[in-house]
Amino acid sequence: MLPVLLWSQEVLSKAIIDSGRYCIWERVGTKSFTGLLILLLTLTLAFNLNVQLVKSDFALESEGTVVRVIPEIIEFEGVDVVGQTFGVAVVVENVTNLGGLMVAVNLESTYLDVLSYCVTVTIEDYPQPQTPSPYGGILHSPKMVLDWWDSPPPRYNYLVGSFGPSFNGSGTVLVTTMKVKSQPQPYQDNAVLNLSSLLLHKLELGGEGYDIPYAIIGGKVVIHAFPTHELSVVSIPFTSIPFTIDEVDERTPYRTALPQDSYVLEVPATHNQLVWSHWLEDGDTNRTKTILLDTDITLTAVYARPIGGFSTLIESGYFSSWILLTLLTVLYFTSSIHFKRKHIKARM
Repeated sequence: MLPVLLWSQEVLSKAIIDSGRYCIWERVGTKSFTGLLILLLTLTLAFNLNVQLVKSDFALESEGTVVRVIPEIIEFEGVDVVGQTFGVAVVVENVTNLGGLMVAVNLESTYLDVLSYCVTVTIEDYPQPQTPSPYGGILHSPKMVLDWWDSPPPRYNYLVGSFGPSFNGSGTVLVTTMKVKSQPQPYQDNAVLNLSSLLLHKLELGGEGYDIPYAIIGGKVVIHAFPTHELSVVSIPFTSIPFTIDEVDERTPYRTALPQDSYVLEVPATHNQLVWSHWLEDGDTNRTKTILLDTDITLTAVYARPIGGFSTLIESGYFSSWILLTLLTVLYFTSSIHFKRKHIKARM
């Protein structure tokens, strides 16, 4: 659109300035020329509006002074993220004539602890990039520093002015190390934290006797709640049997959402004269089963039907008794037959 607009403006200017020539006027006519003016005005307004919209979206990124909060890690996911540490940097970008600043660090938070912090003033003292910031320090030496504590809540305040030349460009104001001290429970929402509120309770920029307007960008960190998965326990041929999960009594059918973790299940050896057989899903014959609930799981406890008064599957504890009983029965019938034969022969 821009090349066309510039070309149209050039033609219009040439037509107005060159009053001795009427070729364009004669070609387009009064009404057409008026229409052309309206068209050019409309295009100009549309172009300017488009430019303003683009500027409003990217002014903070490209033109204005920006205070950016840069966390080393954006999201914390997993079973237990408590204890994880990460770095955070606060930087000032695209600033002109910066002569001093003030920063405040809040040391009280529900989910985070501030383990350490360092105000990276001046650039002569911190010439290298201050990870996770891509910039070195900020302001020039010599400096004047005033710092103090506020309580409650506990907050560290740092005010610094530079007696050196004004600072221009981008630099790091503060680097911290933080630790996750708690994690939302499964029934809670994920914690979305704004680190700029924690690190920038108040940040003032000033230079050469005036305040510098700025906008804060970034600093969002998400701590996910403990993940949960569904555990289902059913049984056949019974619809309901007692069992324990981590020594807590339950009954089948059982279905609930539990935090991702390891669990120990145990079903009874017998139930209503039926004997434990196996877990249907994997054929495991151990009544005690340890599972890692890292996905949705269904378990089916299978019991065997008895045949002739005994189960088709006999555990080792009952096997020796079954053999002994069988031998005694055979011995009894053998002795009985032998006795009867001797008795018949004696009569004869």
